[in-house]
Amino acid sequence: MPNLPYRKTLLAISIASAALAISGCNSEDSSDKSSGLSYDSSNTVSSSSGNFINVTAPKGTITGTVMDTRGNFLSGVTVAVAGQSTTTDSNGQYVFTDIPVTQTVELDEENIYSQALSISISAGSNYLSATVTVLPTAQILETTSNDDADDTTSTTTFVDGYLAQAGTAVLPALTVEAPGFLRHSETGSQIAAATIGARVTAVNGIATEQPQNGVFTSYSSNLITAITGTDGEFTLSNLPEDAELKLVVSGYDIDTTMSDSTLDTSNYNDSVDLPSRNLYVTKADTSDTIAPFVTKVTEVVAQSASTGMLNDDVTNTLTIKFSEEIDSNYFDTADNSIVVRNVNDAAYVAVTSAELSGDVLTVTLAENVIAGNTYNILLLKADLLDLAGNAVETGSDIGYDSDTTTATGSEYLKLVMKAYAEANQNATAPDLSQPTTDDSGIDDLELVQAKSPAFADIDDSNPGIQQLNDASDDNTNGSYDTAERLTDLVATLAATAGLSETATVTTNVARVEFTATNASYYTVAVAGANGADKTSSVTFNVLDNATWGTGTEFTADEVNGDIAMVVTGVVPGDVVTITPYDDFGYAGTAKSLELTDNVPPTTILQTAYGTGNADSGRVVSLQYGDGGEQSSLEDAVVGLPYFDLTPRLLGEVNGTGTGDYEDNLARLYEFNATNNLTTNNNEVAAGEYFIEPDTNIYDTIAYSGFVGGYDFGRKVGVAFSEDVALLQDPAFSGAATLSNFTVNNDVIIDDNGSTVNADLVQFEVGDIYAFALAENGTQLDFTDAVQDNSGNVAASAANNGGSIIGSPSVIFRDEIPALVTSAIYNGREFVITFDKAIDLTQVEDLSNAMELNGVVIDLSSEDNYDWDSSTNTLTVKLDAYGQFAIASVFDLKKYNDVTPNLSSSVSGDGIKYRHGKLDFSNITNANGASWAYYNDLGASNEGYFEQPTFAAVNIVEDFEDTTGSTLSAAGNTSISVTYSFTHELDLSNVDYNASSGTIDETDILNNMVTWTTSGTGDITDAAFSENKLSNGGVEYTFTFTLDAAAVAGDTLVVDFSGGSNTSTSNYTGATLTPKTITIN
Repeated sequence: MPNLPYRKTLLAISIASAALAISGCNSEDSSDKSSGLSYDSSNTVSSSSGNFINVTAPKGTITGTVMDTRGNFLSGVTVAVAGQSTTTDSNGQYVFTDIPVTQTVELDEENIYSQALSISISAGSNYLSATVTVLPTAQILETTSNDDADDTTSTTTFVDGYLAQAGTAVLPALTVEAPGFLRHSETGSQIAAATIGARVTAVNGIATEQPQNGVFTSYSSNLITAITGTDGEFTLSNLPEDAELKLVVSGYDIDTTMSDSTLDTSNYNDSVDLPSRNLYVTKADTSDTIAPFVTKVTEVVAQSASTGMLNDDVTNTLTIKFSEEIDSNYFDTADNSIVVRNVNDAAYVAVTSAELSGDVLTVTLAENVIAGNTYNILLLKADLLDLAGNAVETGSDIGYDSDTTTATGSEYLKLVMKAYAEANQNATAPDLSQPTTDDSGIDDLELVQAKSPAFADIDDSNPGIQQLNDASDDNTNGSYDTAERLTDLVATLAATAGLSETATVTTNVARVEFTATNASYYTVAVAGANGADKTSSVTFNVLDNATWGTGTEFTADEVNGDIAMVVTGVVPGDVVTITPYDDFGYAGTAKSLELTDNVPPTTILQTAYGTGNADSGRVVSLQYGDGGEQSSLEDAVVGLPYFDLTPRLLGEVNGTGTGDYEDNLARLYEFNATNNLTTNNNEVAAGEYFIEPDTNIYDTIAYSGFVGGYDFGRKVGVAFSEDVALLQDPAFSGAATLSNFTVNNDVIIDDNGSTVNADLVQFEVGDIYAFALAENGTQLDFTDAVQDNSGNVAASAANNGGSIIGSPSVIFRDEIPALVTSAIYNGREFVITFDKAIDLTQVEDLSNAMELNGVVIDLSSEDNYDWDSSTNTLTVKLDAYGQFAIASVFDLKKYNDVTPNLSSSVSGDGIKYRHGKLDFSNITNANGASWAYYNDLGASNEGYFEQPTFAAVNIVEDFEDTTGSTLSAAGNTSISVTYSFTHELDLSNVDYNASSGTIDETDILNNMVTWTTSGTGDITDAAFSENKLSNGGVEYTFTFTLDAAAVAGDTLVVDFSGGSNTSTSNYTGATLTPKTITIN
């Protein structure tokens, strides 16, 4: 029970009167609703208009007196109110104590009424029973006006233990008899077997249900009846003294020109009877067209209200009064003449009885009415007819009647009434909680949200993700760091999964839930961690089981309903306070909840300098940070962030932009071979580079020195959604050693010296190059390894089966393109070895996959190459590049880098071991990374660096014919001659007739062969075949048919020196001299 203040100077008496002006007290908040008052959460009241103290209220005392119409006090009379009963003493007085003050309710838009206390008074069968209505309240509203009608001053006084005076109730004694004869007015004949009735209309000259002695009193409305005998004689007995009664005759109208239709018992009692009288009537006029209507329901306090509020003594009986007598012949409770509906419980209530007597219908329900519930009394119009047959209709005497029609067309008169409910005087405080997620709905982002607790959404009814998370803003750019980072991450994951839902993450929203108590309504307020009120700067949205009112007020739809409220514009540490209020508007105990960051940290988009997003986390001075990420496309679902290992990691940085990160392969070129001979090899002086480093060309020697002699130890960092603390080292799925894990929050500079904003967990990798080669696809999992500033530990997410489907992890992805480690041309094939697997399916244009110093290498057909995945070797066949002049393609310096011993660096003659520039920038690794991509970013991009090229080596020497000069074939008519060469010839150059692109019989017989014999044999036919040797050499075999046997000393000359196309007959550019073979 709340403490209520009262004004000590005011007499604490509330007079019961129907005309007493009272103030409403069904709402109260921090702004005064009655001028001069203000309230705080402890229910303390202050006022500028008087002194107040805290008191216990609002219960009080009701007193009254009962006497008869002669002024005699009546003792032993039974009096009942609010569940209590007593009897009057010898002075006719009664007293009730501890009667609770009643609720003030608004019954319609214009009037405010206090819920009435009905005092029932009964002195047995000898007196007329009565009901006295008292309207006590714990507040009195005094209003004064100045000359200006709009200038009013209101003072509200709180009564300490009210005293309600019920005044004097007058009960007439039932002692009077009224004899008479019923006659027809036209014939004077007596009328037998007719029913005559009398109903009280006034007592002591005051109409019933009007204030009498300061008390609103109503008397029993039961009809006192008598039936005429055969001679028309009747006697109305037990009529009240000092009363006025109205006479009615069933089926007849009283002829008021010949007799009076009323009885006045003012001068009569049990010793003085009314004189016998003739009552003249005529048959009732059946031409009556006026419909009957309900004039009141006796138990309703205010008849004009839109909902009839029942008094507190109603149990299961209602008394409905009509404007005229209703014909009982048609009314039948078993025939749905009356239907009662409990609206709140959505149930029909059985009617035990419905007694129709004249113009009064007394309804008894099978169960007591439920406090506070609304009831509809439905009266079938067809069964409620006046004596002229007119059906009941709505009238103007009450405000709670209306017409309604069923689906089948039956017409009913509906009376809407509400059962009295004791005022709630103890608004119970709710228990508040702050859930992490909203499980009430499903939106398009559920697929993403399932991947990590960091994507918790507390409001599924709004697009995107709403949560309460870290509120730091080191960017000072208008939104919280965590919100920006998670938005980038969620948007990327959503796009990967093909989701179109808004992917914005808002981190200043909290969800507050509680179970509704018995409070009439609630208010909500928000204060910062410093106690400063910030209610006006946040927004509230009630989601479930409640209705928002004005200001910060809201009401529960039902007691024990689960209420959810979303508060936007808050940060961790803010305090939400919800205050319950009772029916009088007094505050109960407020409950407060400190809002917390309840979302764990997670890994976010990692900056990748050319491959990933560029705003979500970088590095600090001297410490290179994260690689990039997109999201996994595996199984067509969203996946984990990628930590992209890019070529930028190969260089050294210093955080100022002056490191060698723009030329990450500079050290590679510095390992190119030098001439270690003491003498000049006619091309390069001793100690000088064979290929200068500034050409961006490296050779096999350089690659070996780079990967074996350069320190690739790096410190890198994984970016998080917010500040974190390290609990333990994360779990790594690979074989490499990751060491020295440390936290570096609020990083503000990247490796280039640019301003950034990142929260990193950094660690050391012993060899970043080897790590990229070996650990592609491995996972670094921070589950249980880090926590945020609020103590939320990074957590994984599992599906219904318990399998982990998401975690605060990164997947390492090798974004360093493949490097050529060896490239050798053997005259017939081009054998290229890479440091890692390549994926030709991701090369944009395979018809221009590589280029050897102007010679395009076409890999668009799988017939043009072989790939050995065990050695990462690509063998390119002649069809991929065609014939070319070796000397012009391999135009770099001559030295031996095929064998590791450089002491033979200038061995060999001709063009053997010369080098050519191989452009392999279009070749992609298994993840689609190519050197051309980084080169094409442009020098202004921080991910740019110039693509490398490789010094391919030619191991084909100058053209050499190894065929002998003699042939043992004397006596044979068929001669076969095989010519052996160190490499293939350009056969198109000896196609004399330029018709086939190769050597045919016509070329041989007409242009290539000279046969000299001392015998008679001559060549009649010729054939040609080619045999490619495994060492790159080739054998060409000519078979000749003679028309006579060869003899010793015959000679054969085959000329490869040229045909119609060119004089160059081999790829080295040399011209062959015709060779003579002697037969022996």
